[in-house]
Amino acid sequence: MVRLESFTPGLLDPTASHTNMSIRDAAIYVRDLSLVDRPKASMTGPKTVQFTWSYRDVIVTGCTLVDLREAIKTTPKPVVGQPLTETQVEKTKPRWKERMENLRGSQTAIADGTYTLVGPNGEHTTVRIKGAVIGGESRRIVEYLCGADNETDFIGFAFLNFGKISIWRRFRGGAMEVTAKKVEAMIAGGTSEEAGLAYALTSGKCRSCNRTLTVPASINRGYGPECAKKVGK
Repeated sequence: MVRLESFTPGLLDPTASHTNMSIRDAAIYVRDLSLVDRPKASMTGPKTVQFTWSYRDVIVTGCTLVDLREAIKTTPKPVVGQPLTETQVEKTKPRWKERMENLRGSQTAIADGTYTLVGPNGEHTTVRIKGAVIGGESRRIVEYLCGADNETDFIGFAFLNFGKISIWRRFRGGAMEVTAKKVEAMIAGGTSEEAGLAYALTSGKCRSCNRTLTVPASINRGYGPECAKKVGK
């Protein structure tokens, strides 16, 4: 019997049991994920296989990489022109494809740009979310404004992965933990529009490209004319 573990919140179904699975069920899981992204597999121990997708990690314990790949090859697939039984449908449909699409959707639920978070006592925290290529992979970085210049005084402190903040090691255990929780609350609460507008109103700059806004209508909208067209405002 094998066990599945995941380091990505929401990747495994919390209502399902992923302990004491058959190797065939584990193979179906890995095969269905492969329909979305081609994983990279490596052996991390004598009976431990680690599959890595972009931003996702799944650990399969209790079987070797060879055994799992063989089970994937022998797992039945739909046959064109022949009706499937309920069991076959359940075992062969890519039931994780929709989950992966939902995760990708949450990754783009908040647009790149600058946001000002207003606290209960009126305190302001300004952060910027932007894309970057690190080690050949596309990542999203969260930066905070540490000075008066809102063009050059931004410092990166975390990655944004599917609505969750992964704080860089040197910033853990400090004030950035509080900032990270504020950003996560903004994303989960769907208040990014208000935070983006708050930044434009307090700074007089476009929340998307950070250029200075000179027209009152643009300031009240939060976007300059070009960025407004891109986002449909």
